[in-house]
Amino acid sequence: PSFILSFIGSFILSVIIGLIIPMKPLSDKVCGKFGAEQGTMKARIISSLLSTFIYTPILTTTMVLTMTGMAGKNLDMQIDEKKTELANLTQQCQTLEAEAKSLEEQIAAIPEDAPQRKEMEASLGEMKQGIGEMKQGMGELNGAIEGMTAGKPVFIKVWPRSLAASLLVGFILSFIFQPMILKAVMKKYGIEV
Repeated sequence: PSFILSFIGSFILSVIIGLIIPMKPLSDKVCGKFGAEQGTMKARIISSLLSTFIYTPILTTTMVLTMTGMAGKNLDMQIDEKKTELANLTQQCQTLEAEAKSLEEQIAAIPEDAPQRKEMEASLGEMKQGIGEMKQGMGELNGAIEGMTAGKPVFIKVWPRSLAASLLVGFILSFIFQPMILKAVMKKYGIEV
């Protein structure tokens, strides 16, 4: 779903940019300022750079904002689940600690040679072991929450690398495919190339 949303968003943005900024007249004007005749390698490079630097920053910014927002929301949901799990485990641990303390008080009141004392001490040992395991689990949950929080994507950290990669790929793609698409469209409508 996120890929389809990104594709649809990119398409809509591209159409809007194309309606606002007429690329062909702009490209012809810029190529003319650089003395590049249409159809030459110099004109193709200028035209590709121009369209890349107009479209790519807008599209990349929008897509990175969308993806970091979606990833952030997803991580927030997972963090909330871990916090709920941690709160439940903390409550269980506190209850078990209270039961262990009560059992210790009961054991203290029983004579040392009483037969039920050994059973109660064994139960207390199991409770303390359970408490230790719960505290270890709580530590692991805290570590997971901290790691997930630190791993949340931050727009300003992701955007520069995404923009650089998108500019490179955008230039290559527009350099290769833009002339082919333009020729096909012009041929379809009977315009000499």
